[in-house]
Amino acid sequence: MTAPPFPLADADPVGAATGWLVDHPDLTALLAALATGEGRQVGILNTPPFPRLRIADTNTDQRAFTGLAWQSLGIEVLGDPAWAPGGNKAALRRIAVATAETLDQMTREPNVGGCVFSLVTTGSLSWSPLAPGNQPRYVLNVTLWYRPAWEAS
Repeated sequence: MTAPPFPLADADPVGAATGWLVDHPDLTALLAALATGEGRQVGILNTPPFPRLRIADTNTDQRAFTGLAWQSLGIEVLGDPAWAPGGNKAALRRIAVATAETLDQMTREPNVGGCVFSLVTTGSLSWSPLAPGNQPRYVLNVTLWYRPAWEAS
């Protein structure tokens, strides 16, 4: 197979990482252990069930379009607002670190969602409750180094 005309545009590291987290059995079990209800616990909204992973892409570098690139993600581990002001802080931190470790596991796979991940780093991890009600929240920044997953002919 030859390279597609837009290999970096066709690679979706955010979608690959999100899908990886949603489908990971150990992380799913960790989230389910504290779940405040039924439903998906990974998504862009701050809605039940909690705890919830909210993922946003924050920055990227396409490295002169040579194939190697990196994508930064802002990940929030949101607790139930009823746990405020500090409830389950240790459990939410554990989920945050486990999320980073789960993303690092992508580097051991040959292809995740059209991307080959070579390195995952975490730049910060901080306790940062959300105003106005001090909803429990841990925030971490993760950088995914990747290239598109296509084979040269």
